[in-house]
Amino acid sequence: MKHLPLGTRITLLSAVVTAFGILLCGVATTLLVYHEEVEELDIQLTAEGERFLDEWTHHGGPNFEWNKQPDEPREWAPAAEPPRWLEVVDTQEQILYRTSSVTSDVLHGTAPGFHSTSIGEEGMRVAVFKREGITLRLAADLDPVNELTQSLATSFLLSLPVVLGFIFLGGRLIARQALRPIQEITESAEKLTAQRLDQRVPVPPARDEIHRLAIVLNSTFDRLDQSFQQAIRFTADASHELKTPLTVLRTSTEVLLRSKDLSAADQDSVAGILEQTKRLASITCSLLLLSQADAGKLKLDLTPGDLNEIVGLCVDDARIIAENQRIEIETDLPSCAIVSIDPLRAAQIVMNLLDNAVKYNQPEGIVRVTLVKDQDVWRLRVSNTGPGIPADVAPQLFIRFFRGAHTAEIGGHGLGLSLARELALAHGGELSLIPSDLGWTTFELSIPFTAAVRPPNE
Repeated sequence: MKHLPLGTRITLLSAVVTAFGILLCGVATTLLVYHEEVEELDIQLTAEGERFLDEWTHHGGPNFEWNKQPDEPREWAPAAEPPRWLEVVDTQEQILYRTSSVTSDVLHGTAPGFHSTSIGEEGMRVAVFKREGITLRLAADLDPVNELTQSLATSFLLSLPVVLGFIFLGGRLIARQALRPIQEITESAEKLTAQRLDQRVPVPPARDEIHRLAIVLNSTFDRLDQSFQQAIRFTADASHELKTPLTVLRTSTEVLLRSKDLSAADQDSVAGILEQTKRLASITCSLLLLSQADAGKLKLDLTPGDLNEIVGLCVDDARIIAENQRIEIETDLPSCAIVSIDPLRAAQIVMNLLDNAVKYNQPEGIVRVTLVKDQDVWRLRVSNTGPGIPADVAPQLFIRFFRGAHTAEIGGHGLGLSLARELALAHGGELSLIPSDLGWTTFELSIPFTAAVRPPNE
């Protein structure tokens, strides 16, 4: 039940509660009818008993000779269908008169008043009256009362499925109507992205709990939007302001490094400064691009281009680094892969994947690069034979500045994959880590292409 949708749970619970209520109502109604019928029967038995005793009194009462006038009591007995059971005894429980239906002492010992009892397999209602030394026991068959109550109970049970069907359909309709504002709020909230933080949920006119929920959500989104915009502006402004001094510092350090007046030790120190300056400049450039992506302002110069050519050039550059570590790069590339692409940003994605594949490889390992067409996308896969990525680390790979413990000794600043994915998304594609064979780690870049930029022979 907990895993069912809210609307279904409301419908089912409504049906269950209603069914329980109908059953209680049915039981209560059946019991009430039964007691009403029994009371009506008691009234009839009282009238019949008093009439019998009045006739007895009229015919002499205690002086009436039961043995000499056996036909008289038969006329006093009530005429009912089915026939009543009637028995008259004296104070010593000696039978003075009984109807032919009473074949044994089944009514003997019954105290004055009204009693429900079973005689054999028959349910009976017994009324006992006393007057001037005699006791009259009058019994009526309860089958008509039982049949009526059973018919009523059966009617309730037979109508229950039909009623529950209507309740289920009606409850589903009511639940759907009641949850419609929540559905609208959910659909609006799903449209909320980093580029659309101005999206707000609709506020229902009725001032109920859903109205208050919508107000609270919109207020929360307002604060989130404001904080996010401040963070974007700070990152963009800081990155932009750092570009100029870093460029000046890099240029000055390069000039200083070419100076002939520096000793070997000083040249090593300046070279270290230059390397850190380049690293800072790379981080600054990446942060500026990421802030533009967050703000939805990352613009690409998309033109029909050959992705295969870009991958080939990047592989040639990567081989220079890979040769120093005796790492082999294998390729399986098509002759042409025309897509709508920004060549500079696409090369940035590919170089990031190749750089990682080389850096996080094992000694004398292999990097495998494949580019294949799959329906309306080109899929570039870059695999390496490195130490692998732990399962607990994989979901965090594309988080900014994240670096796993297994990569702590390898240089990097944790922005490459984040930026590569943002650039892939800007191309309408995706960058992801895919399940690979044992001993291989594979990243896949998918970039869609349209009919307008397909090769003529496609």
